[in-house]
Amino acid sequence: MMLPVYSTLSVCFLACHIAREAILPTDIYRWAMEGKLPYMAAFTEVDKLLGSSVKHCPLSARQLFRPVRVIGTWQLEAAAGSIAQRIGLQLPSVNFYAIAQRYLNELSLPIERILPHACRIYEWALPAELWLSSNPLRVPTRVCVMAILIVALRVQYNINGQGIWEEICETGRNADGSDPDANLPPSKRPEGGTSEEFGTRELLCTLASAYDKIDVAHDYSKDLHSYLKYCKDIVFPGIACSVEEDHLVEIFQDMYKGREVMHPV
Repeated sequence: MMLPVYSTLSVCFLACHIAREAILPTDIYRWAMEGKLPYMAAFTEVDKLLGSSVKHCPLSARQLFRPVRVIGTWQLEAAAGSIAQRIGLQLPSVNFYAIAQRYLNELSLPIERILPHACRIYEWALPAELWLSSNPLRVPTRVCVMAILIVALRVQYNINGQGIWEEICETGRNADGSDPDANLPPSKRPEGGTSEEFGTRELLCTLASAYDKIDVAHDYSKDLHSYLKYCKDIVFPGIACSVEEDHLVEIFQDMYKGREVMHPV
């Protein structure tokens, strides 16, 4: 079976999955793009690893092993499932506990309150979406984990879509210092809700601030020049381009500069 170069990323994810690590396809993708995984520039080491055997090949290591692109997270997970299926590997489901705990940590939410309920939902439902699949159109496993967490949050904090969330959001915007749960009916108040406890208003504010922290673009993604410099300094350090490649880069940079002049931001 011939495997494309990008399969190495899927094998990395597959190894993390079997080791029960809370590593997601999004992590593999980001690490490859940032040069933290030896993927984009791995062809530079192939000559050293293969030794003289590659010298008799008419094609260079750059032509043979240089990846064309970094595949997306959906395709990466599907490729991992396909490889496991081809070699007859019996995979467990994702490590729900570890991934859910990671999500709660990243969102700064109370793990001791939410995670046990989420685990009960997981053990009760055991959805098939928590197993890797070779179908690239299926919902990723990480989405299923987050969906279970959302259900646990809605149950724990009585966020039922009947206007309660909107009322609390509006109260949070006003921020008058009053308890937003005090005027709610007893059945709508958070479980064991007191003004000192982590209530629904605190939940919404925490989620809003966590989103602002997570949704931060790296400096290298601001424009093309920043990304090219990042690639030159970090992803492909010390790699010399051929004359043809340098000329091609200049052409694309001139095209980009022309578009910036025509369509300024």
